[in-house]
Order: sequence, then C-alpha cells, then structure tokens
Amino acid sequence: NDRFPDYSGPTEDVRIRQAIKYAIDRETIIEVIGGLGVPTLSRLTPPTLGWSPETYDTFGEYDPERSRQLLDEAGYTGEEITFHTSATWINQRELAEVITAMLQAVGLN
Repeated sequence: NDRFPDYSGPTEDVRIRQAIKYAIDRETIIEVIGGLGVPTLSRLTPPTLGWSPETYDTFGEYDPERSRQLLDEAGYTGEEITFHTSATWINQRELAEVITAMLQAVGLN
C-alpha cells in the first residue's frame, strides 16, 4: 500500500491491526517490566510535540475475544506476521516473548 508502506501482507487490513491492539494486555506488560513504565497507546509521549493525554497513561482495552472475532471477520488464515524489536532496553527480550505469547493466544502467527 503506497500510503502506509509498513502495512503489507495481513496488516494491510485494519481489522488485523485492531486485533493486535485488543490482543495485548498492557497491564501485564507493566508487571513484566517491574512497574517501570507508563502505559501508552502511542509512540508519542510527553514532551513530544503531538502527544495526547488520551493515549498516555492508559492501558487501553484488552479483549482477546474481540481480537479473535476481528481475525475471523478479516479472514485471517494464519499468515506469518513479523514484529521487530531490539534487545538494547532492559527486559526487552522478555517483553517481546510476552507479547508474542499474547498474539499467539488469539491465533496470530
């Protein structure tokens, strides 16, 4: 897709991206990192220009059943989705493993 080149393959469908959002339990993530973070729904955090109080210091909605429903609606058939991470931050590997398990639990590969 020319407008959003990162959205290719299964993630071109907004329902797949929404399913990913609903599959992630941010409260558990904060526990995994020992309470050292602030939950956010955006990469933009204070004092970054454009950050929003609506997406900062909030867990968002964790709903694995809704995630599965969206995957079904989108016709997801198990195509592999690759996520990239870094091991430079503390607990990053553990965090990636936890998120991977959450995504697999709703049927994403």
